Amino acid sequence: MKNKKGFTLLELLAVLVIIGLIALVTIPAIVGVVKNSKDTLYQKQIESIESAARLWGSDHILDLPNGESGTCYYNDINNCAETYQKLIIDLQLLQNNGYISSDLKNTNTKELFENIEIEITKNGNKIEYNALIDNELSNENEELNS
Repeated sequence: MKNKKGFTLLELLAVLVIIGLIALVTIPAIVGVVKNSKDTLYQKQIESIESAARLWGSDHILDLPNGESGTCYYNDINNCAETYQKLIIDLQLLQNNGYISSDLKNTNTKELFENIEIEITKNGNKIEYNALIDNELSNENEELNS
């Protein structure tokens, strides 16, 4: 009898099949976890933007919506009617005034968030903060303190 060292071709193929099966099971799970993490981070970033808008609103209480109709853009607030129902601010305003970091990246596109508007609406005794991002709408409500 010969004294052989090493593995036979059949043994190597069996190991490759086992590794392939393990990869077949684990890769979709790993991809799902990564996607879920990105989605969670995206939602947390949107919540941060809305939180920054609420902070801005608490510092600029006199600029918040005070009427039943009309829309005002903050960058044109001097030309707005005395009362309006909606106030639109943008992410750049929050960044320029230090309410939020300027390096927020969209986890879906891997680019900096740009052209985000926050719609602040008076709805009865509530102030609603809606982040408008790529035709998506996120909504945070806050009761007005009387």
